[in-house]
Amino acid sequence: MDSEGEPRQGLPLSGGLLIAALLLGLLVLQHQPFQSSRPVAGQSARLLHGRAEDVDARLWQDPFAAAETHRRKAQPDSDPRYRIEAFESPAASTQASGATETPDTVDLAVRVMEDVPAASETPPPHRLERLALEAVRRAGTHDAVDVLAVFLFGAAYDEIAERRLRGRFATLAALGELDYSAEDPEHLGYFETDCRSSAAPLQPALPCLVPWEWFDSLDPDRPPLLLLWLEDEAFASGPLRSFAHLAARFRSRVETVAKSQPESAGKPVPELRFRVLGPAGSATLRGLVEELQACDESLGWEELALVPFYSPAATVADAVLPAPAAQVLAGCRHASGRGLSLVRTIASDELLARGIVAELRRRGLVFGADREGQTGETSHVALVSEWDTLYGRALPCAFVAGATGRYPESCRAGRSGKVQNAPVRIHRISYLRGIDGQLPDAPAPQAVAKRPDSEPERVEAEDIERPSGRSQVDYLRRLGARLARLDRELE
Repeated sequence: MDSEGEPRQGLPLSGGLLIAALLLGLLVLQHQPFQSSRPVAGQSARLLHGRAEDVDARLWQDPFAAAETHRRKAQPDSDPRYRIEAFESPAASTQASGATETPDTVDLAVRVMEDVPAASETPPPHRLERLALEAVRRAGTHDAVDVLAVFLFGAAYDEIAERRLRGRFATLAALGELDYSAEDPEHLGYFETDCRSSAAPLQPALPCLVPWEWFDSLDPDRPPLLLLWLEDEAFASGPLRSFAHLAARFRSRVETVAKSQPESAGKPVPELRFRVLGPAGSATLRGLVEELQACDESLGWEELALVPFYSPAATVADAVLPAPAAQVLAGCRHASGRGLSLVRTIASDELLARGIVAELRRRGLVFGADREGQTGETSHVALVSEWDTLYGRALPCAFVAGATGRYPESCRAGRSGKVQNAPVRIHRISYLRGIDGQLPDAPAPQAVAKRPDSEPERVEAEDIERPSGRSQVDYLRRLGARLARLDRELE
């Protein structure tokens, strides 16, 4: 109450200041980036810690990138006998930026590895013999090791690297559901092949680096699990022959190591039980079908007949392959009667196209004399896909098959994929992948200076349409203009 007996209006001064402070905090603090209190670690690359799994890599990291980074640091001048450990000394952390480097700044430890170790010695890391020794030691009383080989795309582009991260996470999540856990969740190992040797062209193609990691099960009756990460592109020309070659070499190394170890005397050689999660891409699956179609006796049936393949991502339809997968699987068998086991766990492009066609029908589109007996003028469909993949080239064929129930003859058995004389009016629009022009390890493009507010930004059509550099953004503009022109012509 004031002196005249009337009640005061509004909040007290202290309450108003409190509300103002809260509003100011919301406006100022909500846009502040997160600042971690964790100190930034100094430059380190501790490559020698006595373990076979010596690559710093958490479970969410790209296994190929982590192994390749380690290889570059560990082997100067590409000499596999040398490994380098470099770490920043405590004195270096006190030096100012740009100061002259002193001998105390970086410690280098170089160790020369013998090319062929004696039988009683531990094989050097990053060789198949070292992994074989790990398999013999871990087999224990199980006398077996489960080997899961997972195919991942190996390109260095950002979108492919993202697919690798997702693939690794999905694989590890599935293993977690099966009560497996990583023995070392902060490291993985890898071995190198002779892909760069002079004899490599005469042998089945293999990836140069094969990352691996060990998993243990909560079930004591299960043997240890070895997880191999394989580059899908390295197997594209002959996936069966290349994998059989890799499996046979690994099995041979395990037998040699088991017989040379004193602690393994009198014990049976551990059995390697392979399973394959792949191929990852449609091109590699096509290579697999071509091998089965040829059905060469030297394919490596001793290894392949016991290995189940599960393809989780190759979506190409059987009609586009040189022959249906089920047909070649049944027709190509080893002399003993055993054949290859291949299970495709994902729907094909044709099944996906059927779902798209059904949805378009519900929206009123008509696809000629289709199976549902619709009448009226056939609708036009524009399909936009990449040109430089088997998936993108086969998409129009899959759409026709989804609408009519059969593939055009021009699309069958791996032909050109051009849709000819089809009862569906398809307009194919294609582009090349990497349309933003970004390359691996390329510097980020510099930001364009913003015009002052007083100077309006002018956009010239010629500047937009003119190609410049690696980016294909100008092509997107032309693609959009082409679709707009096509739409006007069809009205």
